[in-house]
Amino acid sequence: METTVNNKIIYPKIGGWLWLPVISIIVSMFQFLKFIFMAITHREIFDIGLNYITLLYNLIIIIYIVLISILFFRRKSITSGLFVILWLFWMAMATFIMIHSSNYLITQQSSNSVTYQFFGSIVGGLIFIPFFIYSKRVKSTFTLPLNTKDSLENLFASVEKFVSSLEKFLWKRRKLLIPGIIIYEVIVIVLSIFISAFF
Repeated sequence: METTVNNKIIYPKIGGWLWLPVISIIVSMFQFLKFIFMAITHREIFDIGLNYITLLYNLIIIIYIVLISILFFRRKSITSGLFVILWLFWMAMATFIMIHSSNYLITQQSSNSVTYQFFGSIVGGLIFIPFFIYSKRVKSTFTLPLNTKDSLENLFASVEKFVSSLEKFLWKRRKLLIPGIIIYEVIVIVLSIFISAFF
């Protein structure tokens, strides 16, 4: 049920398609936890140098997902921008790991996992980044400002201006958003191949 404040529709509860991205990242978090568990319990997998990078990446993503999920359920205005940053980072790291890992993966299962992460991040980015930029429901649900007295929310206060600027930048260029995401991914692929060739 919606309410109107200053001629703006405000949704006091999370509903509709908004459940999809949070379910997606929570399911992904369990996949990252599974990888960490496999890395710890199967030492031969963990001994590959690449997996130290992948393990660190997974830990960063898990922490970020937990924090962003808390802000999601608190309906904070910074949430949509943090989701966009998550997907952009996720796409870049999954691409780098996919390209760089071809020389190091020793099992078909680990190769399938990396491939799944790569394609999942691309498809998710192409769906959820535009969703968080275009959706009126997103703008009408995540309306609450950060409470700087809350220690968790205060962590994000320093990046709030940057996140807000990113959202405005993407909104102004919304007609070029999908091509922009594809160009971003091509640049990441080229940089990943370049880095992979020299390291």
